[in-house]
Amino acid sequence: MQPSATVFFAPDLEIFYKFGSRLACARGMLSGQEKNGRSPVRRECKQALTHSHRLLCVDDEKMLVLLTARVLENNGYQVTALSNPLEAVDLFNRENIELAILDYEMPEMSGTCLAAQLKSARSQLKIVLFTGVFPIPEPDLSFVDAVVHKSEGLEILLATVESLLAAP
Repeated sequence: MQPSATVFFAPDLEIFYKFGSRLACARGMLSGQEKNGRSPVRRECKQALTHSHRLLCVDDEKMLVLLTARVLENNGYQVTALSNPLEAVDLFNRENIELAILDYEMPEMSGTCLAAQLKSARSQLKIVLFTGVFPIPEPDLSFVDAVVHKSEGLEILLATVESLLAAP
């Protein structure tokens, strides 16, 4: 029996994300059709999805960071997505970011080094490490509020973001 996978489709980006595997680009496979007339990446909610929360999402995999940002935006968050952690430091110093979602392994700087820089500048910042690496060495987690493995999927990431932003 093959393991099941959840597939999300973001029509405007024309990409799929299959949980438990890498991001796959698949242009036109659903011809822009949304499942059941709604986007499956948008969580069910009876009221309008709007937040005043500003999020920063940094991952060197450009398609993945764009998909993650789109899912967060579809759930009402204001998101800036970057693929370069050095650019993220510069933007962070100019913007009022409340939560950062960082990849662990990036060529220019690791996610935990970036987390240390961001937390040092603004200690109340919430940081989620969204990574495919497991396990993360314990010393690398000192500036991180939560870790979500990419194989756990975007629903778990959303729940983690909501939980951290709701905490005092």
